[in-house]
Amino acid sequence: MEVSTIIYITIILGALNSLLKAVNIYLNNDQRHRLSDPLYLILMAIALIFAIGLLFNDTRWWPWSLGGLAFANWAILRLTDEDYDIEKGVKNGFRAAKRCPHCMKSLPSYFTTKCPHCTADL
Repeated sequence: MEVSTIIYITIILGALNSLLKAVNIYLNNDQRHRLSDPLYLILMAIALIFAIGLLFNDTRWWPWSLGGLAFANWAILRLTDEDYDIEKGVKNGFRAAKRCPHCMKSLPSYFTTKCPHCTADL
């Protein structure tokens, strides 16, 4: 199997996952308002116009336009989720990189809870 085929399959599966997430939100009455939010509608319209432009420019770009739509949908739904804490995500990113978010010095381990340099709580 060629690498491009694997990439295309991955993009298609990501797009299907994003579509199922949107359908799940639509079926949940408590979360349905997120799909009718004006910001969501405007950004998805821009992503859709860009994807259609890529598609009609050259048909070889269809997986990338589909992947771009899926990514835009995922990002917007993630940022409008009330349970998602972006600060926690950023702190976990610094911990995974083994860097202190306060002094930017290296940490000895991923499991470090206190920076040995500036003594900040991680």
